[in-house]
Amino acid sequence: MQVQLETLEKLERRLSVALPLQNIDAEVGNRLKRVARNAKIQGFRPGKAPMKIVEQNYGAQVREEVLGEQIQLSFNKAANEQNLRVAGYPQFAIAPTEDAAVFKYTATFEVYPEVAVGDISGKEVEKPTVEVTEAEIDKTIDILRKQRTRYNRVERAAANGDRVIIDFNGKI
Repeated sequence: MQVQLETLEKLERRLSVALPLQNIDAEVGNRLKRVARNAKIQGFRPGKAPMKIVEQNYGAQVREEVLGEQIQLSFNKAANEQNLRVAGYPQFAIAPTEDAAVFKYTATFEVYPEVAVGDISGKEVEKPTVEVTEAEIDKTIDILRKQRTRYNRVERAAANGDRVIIDFNGKI
């Protein structure tokens, strides 16, 4: 795996990665063998279809899955080796290559900025002080009482401040 890192802007980076196609082809072959065991192809019993026909039916899908996984794995490995703190999801693009034995792609992404903390030993922190008056305490207690009010059923006539439930059936 060959890795090349470029700085595009302040926080934007481009990582160019070249993977040997031999490893990808070997993984595609292994996956096709696993798929062939259970593949239901018309005219053949499950698991008895020739590999060439399995590859015709499932080859593109399996190759795409393997390429996606290899791109993710190699990108994570390259980012860890380069000590990059990736912010967000990268944009992947397949890069053209002259060498038929190599698969190249580029990943464009942003990194978290480097933050340097200065000397804070000479700074003072001002601690705010707050005075709570009796009126504020009474107001808060009154609000809490109203929020947590419970009503009990009583067998008497309704009075001021009572909560009343009325069942009404109106007819003309």
